[in-house]
Amino acid sequence: MPQTGPQTRPQTRGNAMLSDRYGLPLATSSAAARDAYVEGCDLVLTLYPGAVAAFDRAIAADPAFALAHAGRARALQMAADIAGAQAAIATAQDLAGRAPERVASHVSIFALLVGGKPDAALAAVRKHMATWPRDALVASTAANQTGLIGLSGRAGREQDQLDFLESLAPHYGDDWWFNGHYAMALAELGHHTAARPLIEKSMASQPVRQIGFLSIAPAAIAKNDIESFRAGLSRFGYDEGRNIHIEYRYADDDAIHTCRLNDVDPQAWLADVLARIADHPANRIDELLPWHWRPRQPVAAAA
Repeated sequence: MPQTGPQTRPQTRGNAMLSDRYGLPLATSSAAARDAYVEGCDLVLTLYPGAVAAFDRAIAADPAFALAHAGRARALQMAADIAGAQAAIATAQDLAGRAPERVASHVSIFALLVGGKPDAALAAVRKHMATWPRDALVASTAANQTGLIGLSGRAGREQDQLDFLESLAPHYGDDWWFNGHYAMALAELGHHTAARPLIEKSMASQPVRQIGFLSIAPAAIAKNDIESFRAGLSRFGYDEGRNIHIEYRYADDDAIHTCRLNDVDPQAWLADVLARIADHPANRIDELLPWHWRPRQPVAAAA
């Protein structure tokens, strides 16, 4: 279960509106709904299973909790249950009409996402984050290579993503989720010295998060640091052998998901990268990233 850090469980009184671990009001007075919602958000942020069940518990505790319905829609969308996501976001939209401005804006963004309107969603994300920079669930939609910026197809999207995260960095401090993605964006553009301390902080707080290894990998490869790379593979469930056997906790794990989005076999990619990193030029590191990768030689299909 992801740790939630020192911001969790803010003090409340009576029927006062509760807040999430980022200090944002949630438009619910149910502590049980709040706790389940925070759990669901952290599971979405870490790409771990169980988010739908957590949001279901939040809704059971407070059926009018619009954010829980929106969170459930996002979790269902990530699990490729589009019909379920559409039904959940429709309920969230109905409830958001009576909700505070931040909640209504949050719900509208996920409605655009579920509705298949990424350009409009990204514009709405940028506007929303300018006012509510600590809305992590909204920020997460544009925080990695498989998000709204990373998959936009626009020239300069790597720098755009780093700029987006840099603008939010003052608002997140040592937050484990944010620092993992910020570090990855830095590493993608070769800023390994700046990325490493953020990676270590993120992994120290969340030692089982795959995002830590995915942030370290570019730096390890760039330095031809094979031992660090292989240790990372082992730590996060990737075993080296005649074939690479991938153990993963969730189908939307960033590396696997990124490979599939680029029509790349994750096992073939890992096997080929392991075989090549010792001799691969550091100034051509981008050739080994899933969206640029081409096998040096035919790779046998996984058993």
